[in-house]
Amino acid sequence: MTPHHDNHEPNTSRTIRLRYFVAFGVASVIMIALAGFNLVNVPAIPTETISDKKFVNRASGSCSRVLPVIRARRPGRKDVVSVAATIRGCRRDNADLKRLVAQLRTIETQPEDAAKIDRWLNRWDDFTAVGDRYVRVLETTSDPTKWQSVANEGNDDYLRISAFARANAMTTCSLDQAFPRAAEDK
Repeated sequence: MTPHHDNHEPNTSRTIRLRYFVAFGVASVIMIALAGFNLVNVPAIPTETISDKKFVNRASGSCSRVLPVIRARRPGRKDVVSVAATIRGCRRDNADLKRLVAQLRTIETQPEDAAKIDRWLNRWDDFTAVGDRYVRVLETTSDPTKWQSVANEGNDDYLRISAFARANAMTTCSLDQAFPRAAEDK
C-alpha cells in the first residue's frame, strides 16, 4: 500500500499567518480602491482666495451681526413648526440675508479681488432666490417632496458660499453659522 500524499500544505501557524496576510492585503486594496472611487466622484468645490484683509474684516463683522441671529431663532430639528410659521421664518431670514448682501456690496474692495468677491456675492443672490422660490412652493403646495426639491436647489450655493468664506478666514460668513447642516443642528 502506498501512502497517500496530499499536495496541500498542512495548516501550520506559518500558513495561517500567510493566509491572513493575503486576506488583509486584498481587503486593503479593495478599501483603497473604493475610497479612491468615492473621492474621484465627489465634486471638488474650487475656492478662490482674496488678499483684501480690510474686506475680510468688515465682511466678517457684518456677518457676525446677522447670521448668528438667524440661527438663534431657527427651530430645532425636533420642533414641530406649522407651514405658516415656516413661511414667516423663511421670509424674515431671506430678508435679513438680502440686507446682509446689500451691506457686503457696499464694502470697498481691492481691484484685484473685486471679481472674486462679486462672484461670491452673486452666489448669495442665487441662494436668496432659492429662498424666495421655497416660500412660494410652501404657499402653493402641500407636497413635502416638492418643498425638499426646491430647498435642495440651494445646496450648491450654500456649499460654495461657505467654502469661499472659510478659505478667506471669514468663517462668520459661512452659511452654516445661520443654517447648520442636519448633523450640526440644534
